[in-house]
Amino acid sequence: MSVYTVSGTGNDYDKLESEPASEDKRVYPNTVGAFGVTSPDRSTNSIKGQWTRPYGLISSYRIECISSTGGIPHLAEDLDSNVTEYTCTGLSAGHVYTMSVYTVSGTGNNYDILESEPASEDKRVCK
Repeated sequence: MSVYTVSGTGNDYDKLESEPASEDKRVYPNTVGAFGVTSPDRSTNSIKGQWTRPYGLISSYRIECISSTGGIPHLAEDLDSNVTEYTCTGLSAGHVYTMSVYTVSGTGNNYDILESEPASEDKRVCK
């Protein structure tokens, strides 16, 4: 997470200054780039997402694989920020899954953690 403080002063006439006006602004991390999902091997019930690392500071990634028919989503959290691919395994053949990748900035309690908008793509699991 990045926090910036922006300050300004009033008129510089006669070398008089007002009290600074300040505001803290939390900056959300960028979304991953060049994201794509494949079903890499017909012998496994899996889909694989690959992406390019976004510009800027990030702490980790969070991955979701959700079936179009509902059910319990496959989740992976706190993936290292150097990772650029992930395979969701144990999925049901013939179902369409949406894989979403979120970039995460910050650590600690939920107030300090910010997530990007997801990069998402649908893929049918074949077998």
